[in-house]
This record gives sequence, structure tokens and C-alpha cells, in this order.
Amino acid sequence: MLQPLSAAKLYIATLRDYAPTESVCHISHKAHGALQGAEDIIEALLDISKLDAGHATFDMRPISVGPVLTSLHDEMRPLAEKKGLTLEVVSCSATILSDPMFFRRILQNLISNAIKYTDHGKILVGARRRSDGSLTLEVHDTGPGIAEDDQERIFQEFARLENDQSGAKGIGLGLAIVERACDALGHGLRLRSRLGHGSCFAFDVDHHIGDSSLASP
Repeated sequence: MLQPLSAAKLYIATLRDYAPTESVCHISHKAHGALQGAEDIIEALLDISKLDAGHATFDMRPISVGPVLTSLHDEMRPLAEKKGLTLEVVSCSATILSDPMFFRRILQNLISNAIKYTDHGKILVGARRRSDGSLTLEVHDTGPGIAEDDQERIFQEFARLENDQSGAKGIGLGLAIVERACDALGHGLRLRSRLGHGSCFAFDVDHHIGDSSLASP
């Protein structure tokens, strides 16, 4: 299914380049966005099915956390600034053991989710070294918070909270992928949140070298 969708996106992009009027260009842009959304859903569902079936393959290797955080900051900052939010990433010199693709995707999904559901304030991302020697990656936000009764449900596929007032649109699969990937990698996932006081999503990585710090938002 992904191949015909990719082909359709190319045709739409070509149509947009040669659109005779602004209205046709606008419609083709919307069509391209719709196709991209469908492609994102299919890819996310494929990831979830692989993780659920135990067919996902992992390439566990040492990862320098700092460059990953810097790359995500550069990538996500325009999205935050467009909403009037501050995205702050605390530098980290640690090296951890994980799968590079899934480690980055976990953080990317958590940051994207925080930006999506936060209307004002900031997103703070960084790492904290714990007393037992493990490293915890944390994503804090100043969003509306999540009621305790909803804190398990948000990790289900296509879950949307009834009391969500942000108007944010999403496919509801990002946190489902985060939970499954963390479980498969052995990265303990936690959520701390109170209504009206923001949220913190965190996951633990056991193997690390170096120093790290994280200030509270």
C-alpha cells in the first residue's frame, strides 16, 4: 500500500508545481497532506504490528545522547515556535546502549506529542542520572496535564481524551509506539502528570557513560 501512496504523492506534487491557479495549488497541497497522513498511519500500524508480534529487529549499540538531542531540537524547534512555545534541550554527555532508530523515534514521538498538546509555556528535554547508575530521559511540558484515570488509556491505539481542549490533531499512535518500543528495549517508561500542572514522560536506560543533568521546568 505504501508504494501506490508514494506514487500518488509524486503526481500530486507535480500537479502542484504546474497548477494554473492558486486555488488548484491549494487543493493539491491539501491532497498531498492527506496522502502523507495516510502513509504515516500505515507506517505506524506496521511498526506496532511488528512490535506486538515480536518481529521487530533491534541493533543495540552505544549511542551518544547529546547529538541525538541536538538533532531533535533543531528539527522540532520550528514546530514549537510556530505555537509560541519554547523548546529547551539540556546538553548531555552520556553514552547509552540502545537501538539508534528506536531510541530517536521514542524521543521524537514524546517531544512531538508534548508540542502538540501544549498551548503555552515550554517543553524541556534532557537526561537525569539516577542513584542506581541508570540514566533517565525526560520530556516535560507545561500542558493541561492528564487525569489519573486517563494515564493508562493514552497509550492505546487511536486514544483521544474527551477533555482535551487543545484542538490538536493526531492519529493517536505515537504513544502506542513509544510504550511498545520501550517495553521491547527494556527501557522502563513512566508518566507523571496532574491536571493543570503539565506532564513528564520519562524512560530509563541502564547502560551509560558520562555525566548528565536536567533542571525542573
